Amino acid sequence: MSLPKNYSRLPGKEKAIAISAELDRVGLNSEVIFKKYADDWITTAIDSFSSATIVQVFGLAQILAENRPLTVRGAMYRGIGTLWPDSSEANYNKCLRLILEMRRSELVPYRWIVDGTRVSDKPSSWSGLADYAEAVAESYRKDLWERQEDYIEVFVEKDAMSGIIRPVTRQYDIQLNPIRGFPSETFLWNIAQEWLAIDKPIHVYYLGDHDPAGLKIEDNLRSRLTQFSGKTVFWKRLAITDEDFRSDLLGFQVKKRAAAGSWRPYLERYGDRCVEVDAIPAGEIRRRVKDAIESHIDQREWQFLKEQEQREKQDVLAMVRNLGSTPEENT
Repeated sequence: MSLPKNYSRLPGKEKAIAISAELDRVGLNSEVIFKKYADDWITTAIDSFSSATIVQVFGLAQILAENRPLTVRGAMYRGIGTLWPDSSEANYNKCLRLILEMRRSELVPYRWIVDGTRVSDKPSSWSGLADYAEAVAESYRKDLWERQEDYIEVFVEKDAMSGIIRPVTRQYDIQLNPIRGFPSETFLWNIAQEWLAIDKPIHVYYLGDHDPAGLKIEDNLRSRLTQFSGKTVFWKRLAITDEDFRSDLLGFQVKKRAAAGSWRPYLERYGDRCVEVDAIPAGEIRRRVKDAIESHIDQREWQFLKEQEQREKQDVLAMVRNLGSTPEENT
């Protein structure tokens, strides 16, 4: 990034003009970016970051606003070619540090960044039955797939990516399985046991990297689930597909630290290039998952059960509230 040498001595308005010019120079639309933010946001950003990073801060703010929720790696990919030249570890760490500082400065909300690798665990508790009644009614979900012909599950190679996909799978009541690399026998056996009780066609949608490990993980997962369940499973990779791989998505060289046998066959077939699922915009990932799920939905039956679900939620709320009322209140 190349701001004027006297940038630090410029008044705030002239700093904003210089930042705008640099954003345009690197290929970002400064008019769109500046229109999104109020004067106090711009002032806070300029006061909080130096000339070395301020242009990247504005660019990241735009990326996060358009793609939220997003992983840090996903944000880093969206900035390649404008905010930094490649997907090196140094650029990832810089993106990570800037986003952390932006969140602490309240320039972007914490909820815009997702991290599926860390979860908290606490039993549920309520202040009383009235509070509990609201929670029960809100958490009640009818099985909207009861009258649908197919059963759907989604598997994702990377735990961090689950935060991007989860809003869609939760909306449609679909089981999401982050597999975190090569899955354990226990994990696979448990899923296979669930499948044995399903008498509908099973459709699996998978998202993972196009690299030596990513392709082997998918093959291993698919073959062992078929072995354990004995089921015919309809399997489709949503990302990174062969078409994605042949496109202009940014990639990286094959990592050759492991034994040659683990990566040489890939190199011979695909060349010295890998593509991570993070290279696809978060919005596009969510669209693919949504479209895949909706392709199995009979909308008439779905809407009928949704309306029934709303009526039953009100019944549940009334029932639980009634449990907490006094005998005098019930007379």
